Amino acid sequence: NLFNLIALPLLIGMGQDDALHIIHRYREEGPGSLRFVLRETGGAVFLTTLTTVIGFSSMLFVQHQGLRSLGWTACIGMTLCLVSSVLVVPSALRVAEWLAARRRHQIQLGVLHIGYQLAVGRLPFESSSDADILRMQVQACEQVALALRGERPGELVNPAVWGRHRR
Repeated sequence: NLFNLIALPLLIGMGQDDALHIIHRYREEGPGSLRFVLRETGGAVFLTTLTTVIGFSSMLFVQHQGLRSLGWTACIGMTLCLVSSVLVVPSALRVAEWLAARRRHQIQLGVLHIGYQLAVGRLPFESSSDADILRMQVQACEQVALALRGERPGELVNPAVWGRHRR
C-alpha cells in the first residue's frame, strides 16, 4: 500500500534512535555496564516506543484501508524495532566486549612469552654488550608488568637496540 511507504522512513529513524540511545549510554558507562544500561536506558526506550505504538494504534480503527494498513505497519515495525534495540544491540555489544577481552588476553600472553624469552636470555644475540642485554631484559620485565596490570603495552623492545642484536 502507498501509505506504508510513509511508515518506512519513520520506522528507520525511530528504530535507529532507540539503538543509538542504548549504544551511546553504553559508551558513557563503559564495558561491563550492559545490565545497568538496559535497566536505565532500556526502560526509557520501552516507554517511548510504547507511546509511539499507542499513537499509531489509533489508526487501526479507521475505515480507510490505507490508514489502517499504515497503523498496522507502524505498530508492528515499532515493536520489532524495540525488540531489536533491547535484544540484538545489547547482544552485539556483549560479543564486542568478549572479543576485546579475548584480544587483550592474547596480547598479554604474547608479551609474557617474549618477556620471558628476553628475561632468561634465550633469544639469540650476536656480539652485544652486557649493558644492552640487561637493558632489554629490564624493558621486557616492565612490559610484562604492564600486561599483567591490564594496561596496553607499547613497544616490546626498543627497535634501535633490538635491530643491532637480531640475527
